[in-house]
Parts: sequence; C-alpha cells; structure tokens
Amino acid sequence: VGGDDIALSLLGPRQRTNAATAREVLLRLFDGRTDAFRKALDGFAQAEWPARFERMPEFGLIVDGAHNPEGAEALAGTLRETFPGRSFRFFFGAFSDKDTAAGLRVLRPFATEFVFLHPESTRASKSFEELRGELRSIDSSIPCRAAGLDDALAELSPEVPTVLCGSLRLCGDVLRRLRGRG
Repeated sequence: VGGDDIALSLLGPRQRTNAATAREVLLRLFDGRTDAFRKALDGFAQAEWPARFERMPEFGLIVDGAHNPEGAEALAGTLRETFPGRSFRFFFGAFSDKDTAAGLRVLRPFATEFVFLHPESTRASKSFEELRGELRSIDSSIPCRAAGLDDALAELSPEVPTVLCGSLRLCGDVLRRLRGRG
C-alpha cells in the first residue's frame, strides 16, 4: 500500500483502498516516516471490523453489513477475490428505505439461493413479497424463500457456504446470537 509493506487483517479491494487512504493521512499526521508512523501502519494487521466480511467458518458463514449498493459492490469484490468461482446461499434482510434491488443485482451472480429475513427493529423492513419481486425482476430462476431468524440460523452448516448481508442491524443480531455457540 503506497510503497509501504503493510499487513492488512481486513480482506478485499475496498479495504486496500481504505488502507492506502489511511496511510496518506498518517504520513501527513506524523510528518514523514517516524517510528509512530510505522507503529500506526503495523496496527492495520490487528484491525477488526465486526460485520465487515467477518468469517465464521464453524457455521459456514460470512457476515457483511453491506446495506447499500456501494456495500454490495465491496462485498462482491471481496467474494470474487477471496473465493473465485464460488457460489453462496444469501441470508438477506433490509430496511424499507434501502435500495435493495441494486444490491440484489450485484450479489445475484454469486447466489445459489436467497433466504429473506426481517431485521428485528421498530423500523420498517422490506417484506418478503417486495424482495421476491425485486429479485424476480432481476432473475426469475434464482430460488428464494422467507425464513425467521431462528430457523435460518438453525440451517447454518460449514457444508453450505452462506453470506448474511443487507442490514447492519440484522448482522449485529446474528453475531450476538452466534458468539459463544461455535
């Protein structure tokens, strides 16, 4: 990244771009290449970002808070780079103010199935019918169904690679439920 040998704990092209931007800020902040600058760069190897391509291999799950078209593009880029040619079941739920059609369009090439979930919140979320309609307008051949969160989590298995996305709230709920179960 920017001529420096930087180890990144976060995967994907978007994270390399973010690291390059952060490196430039740190370079100016530390006014050159000091020990503090190097220590800051070394911190990239320990960075953690819950629900950002967070892998839970014991469940066969990747949790990514992609909840807008740009997030879906970043997720797609990381899936393409990390698992070339691989397909996934998607657990997907989103709030009603999100551009889910654009996200579904971006994720569709990676999908074997979409399982639509509802984020648990007082905010309005997209219904199964809305999401199914959006998906059908993109590709009528991809299987989709609705599921409750508990039922969906009971289906998790290392043998069925699954990506959870569409809502940071939904990702947070799943991470809280799964931590300690693996």
